[in-house]
Amino acid sequence: MNQEHTSPAASVSTDQAANAAHFAIALRNFNGLLRTNSFAQALIWARQAEQLAAVTEEPTMTAAVREAYVALILTSAAKFEALTLHCGNITRTQGTLADIIAESTDCLVEHLRGGKEIPYAVALAVQGFSKILQGCVSAHVKSAELLTSAEFLADVFQSLDPIVQHASSLTRSPELCELSIDEKLAFAATAMSNAGYELNWLLPSDWDKASFYCKRVQLLLTEKALTLAGQELQTAPPKAIHPRLQGVLDALPAALISLTDKQYRQSKRRLKAITTALQAIVA
Repeated sequence: MNQEHTSPAASVSTDQAANAAHFAIALRNFNGLLRTNSFAQALIWARQAEQLAAVTEEPTMTAAVREAYVALILTSAAKFEALTLHCGNITRTQGTLADIIAESTDCLVEHLRGGKEIPYAVALAVQGFSKILQGCVSAHVKSAELLTSAEFLADVFQSLDPIVQHASSLTRSPELCELSIDEKLAFAATAMSNAGYELNWLLPSDWDKASFYCKRVQLLLTEKALTLAGQELQTAPPKAIHPRLQGVLDALPAALISLTDKQYRQSKRRLKAITTALQAIVA
């Protein structure tokens, strides 16, 4: 009676193929969940992918896991900033995002441990800032304060900005994890509108909060954003869109000076003009 025997080499090849297939499924699930902002579930699949990559230690798999963790950190950070510009306060939602950033960073550090020194050192820096961010946000949420001061928001971004800066150096395409230009413009318009509402003729005005919004919009609409505008905005050619965005950037310093000097009428007029210009671009 003939018996078929499978050689050890063939068995290994079959196992590797099966592992690669499961790895592909894990990454596909991760990317799908990341696109829908289901960050906690996406992290589960990133961890699954890491375990599968560890079986074969295939360089391409290892690199893909690193990219996944970094993408999760950067995308969560972008959503954190967007939500803060939208509502002007730190809420439980930002608390959840800070937790995801910290957990993803912990995974990234472990993933890079024992590898190249520079990526590992950068990941450790991200981990430090993420722990500070997580603790800061958690304490604020537990305090149940309804409003968040401009001073506290500035402290929060003292940790969030370095997280984005350092994590971006660990991926080949950090721009893929940023807000799109349409999203940046929309949130910038909302932030400038919020800045205007912080000023009140009868009630006390929050000049610091209004200034915070303006400063964040300046950072959100950088020269890089102007370049991307011509590539991503399909509603107008680059030469038509750039002057309007540049006009907004040119007007922001004057608005900040008015806010610093607490010039009510001038501040309201300038904030309104910037808001209207941004809303016209978004429309």
